[in-house]
Amino acid sequence: MKLKGRLAFTLAEVLIVLGIIGMVAEMTLPTLINSTSKQTEISQLKKFYSSFEQGMSMYLTSQNCSDLGCTGAFTGSVPDGAWQTAMLGALGQVFKGVIKCGDSECAESIKKLDGTSLGSFFSTSSDDVQGYKLADGTMFAFDDNDDDNCPLYANVSKISGVCAYVYVDLNASKQPNRYGRDIFIFILANDGALQPFLGIEHTKYVSNDVNYSGKATYWRNNVNNCGTFGSTAIPSGVVGGGCAARIMENAWMMDY
Repeated sequence: MKLKGRLAFTLAEVLIVLGIIGMVAEMTLPTLINSTSKQTEISQLKKFYSSFEQGMSMYLTSQNCSDLGCTGAFTGSVPDGAWQTAMLGALGQVFKGVIKCGDSECAESIKKLDGTSLGSFFSTSSDDVQGYKLADGTMFAFDDNDDDNCPLYANVSKISGVCAYVYVDLNASKQPNRYGRDIFIFILANDGALQPFLGIEHTKYVSNDVNYSGKATYWRNNVNNCGTFGSTAIPSGVVGGGCAARIMENAWMMDY
């Protein structure tokens, strides 16, 4: 009879179990949420990278060109109306629903990888950047390499010429709007391929560009580019401009 009476839990026992479950959840949920968020961002980045390169390949074929310099789409300056019209026409051939951004659609405040403010970006009032928005909400912008139309230099790099610096925001105005999380930088090479900014090929490339002269600093050689190789810590002041290179070199993993 006494054994039959002990088949149920007491209120105190239930509360203790619930308290333990709550403590375990409090410790593990943030890690799980952060891991899931990183996986989502990596998937979005891979999708953009792949679709953008495929789009450039399709565009080259449509123009009967073997390189982007041949197309003439990158001739002119970003604030120039003729250049913007030509670029939008080129993108419209390969990306369904692409629009040119005005400030109301694309201008936003962005942050460094460490979470501190970095100012605004994707603004049409900028002298250097023209933004575009895809149908899936992805935003990207071109810095068109100062009117040079994909200049070619003698290099040992896969980057034979730079047509533009490409900045991508994977989820538009949604948070976190941080370099290295949902905002990344690439180089659009003359062959239509995207190379990660401050990656190994970028460090081999010798440029005469007025903004990026000489050789770039490999991301691993400057903690501000994307933290320290092999460490998950993000020190104060880290901008995150080289995080696309870190992710791609790490087999598409965000280990920071």
